Amino acid sequence: MLDVLVLLSVRSLLRIAGGVNEQVVVSGGGEILQTESANVSTTIVGKQIVELPFVSRDALQLVLTLPGVQTPGTPRTSSINGLPKGSVNLTLDGVNIQDNFLRSSDGFFTQVQPKSDAVSEVTLSTAVPGAESGGEGAVQVRFTTKSGTPDFHGGAFWQYRSPNFNSNYYFNNIDGLPRDTLFLRQFGGHVGGPIIFPHLLKSRNRAFFFLNYEEFRLPQTYPSGNVFALTSDARSGVFTYADSTGTVRTVNLLTLAASKGFPGAIDPKITQGLSLVDTAIHTGGSLKSRIASANDYNRLQYNFQDPGNNIRRFPTARFDWNVTKSQHLEFIHNYQFYYSNPDAVNSQLDVAPGLGIVGRSRAVRSER
Repeated sequence: MLDVLVLLSVRSLLRIAGGVNEQVVVSGGGEILQTESANVSTTIVGKQIVELPFVSRDALQLVLTLPGVQTPGTPRTSSINGLPKGSVNLTLDGVNIQDNFLRSSDGFFTQVQPKSDAVSEVTLSTAVPGAESGGEGAVQVRFTTKSGTPDFHGGAFWQYRSPNFNSNYYFNNIDGLPRDTLFLRQFGGHVGGPIIFPHLLKSRNRAFFFLNYEEFRLPQTYPSGNVFALTSDARSGVFTYADSTGTVRTVNLLTLAASKGFPGAIDPKITQGLSLVDTAIHTGGSLKSRIASANDYNRLQYNFQDPGNNIRRFPTARFDWNVTKSQHLEFIHNYQFYYSNPDAVNSQLDVAPGLGIVGRSRAVRSER
């Protein structure tokens, strides 16, 4: 009787564990992740594009989060795997978007910025990119524009930044200047879906559209740096200097020039230009004497904030048509409008408030 009970208990335990006839097979060995291509690449898609943190809505900054990318300063100073800038090739839908004039020194500068809401995929290839990329560079950064889907989708955004929450710049405090003005406004939206025409395109899976528009407005002021203006005496030809004994003396350069046979008068255009600068520097800003700091008796140091505006527009349009099961037609348009006055990116600031980068050109316009 005891033997029967033990046998029944063993059979019950076996049934609980999975049954007498079941087998557990354990196999080992590493599987190859990709066998179709030798390309070494990383791709960002979907929610990663939307949720990864980056400073602006420029999709190029998403590349900075990928392996092998080093960024010692601003995004445009980045390098990939330590390679020079000229080895990086940036494409949007297969078309190069770099400023190839600056490619060797500024490889991350693009003529058209791919925007985060307008791209569906960002791929970084660092080795064996494939035959389609032959001769284009050792590193390939590819952006793909979004396409429409059988369902309608869309969205909009508005971002705003105010200087009211910023502290004043350290050197502005020293120069007696107010807080810099910086209002950042970014707004836009996108929509996509199927293209349906009665009696022509009835299916929602044949043709699609996608539209995206973003605008960037940045009115702000730029610190002018040190601007030097002649004193009223110096503009009339009377210069002050300290001789070898330290005695401060004055000399009329026009009278001295006339005594040597040279014209004893200033060109009227130069006089007019100097007068414009003198009028401009008394409209605001901070004007300081240089006598105490540099023994400069003839010039004044002037600091001011140069007001400007920066406007950029980024329209994107894409249309797809599945002509047949094996034929596909697509049209993609990306454009960037850029307006900046003054051009602070290239350090082209006004020589004095309201005079532009060349004071004489403004003087000519004032005569008309």
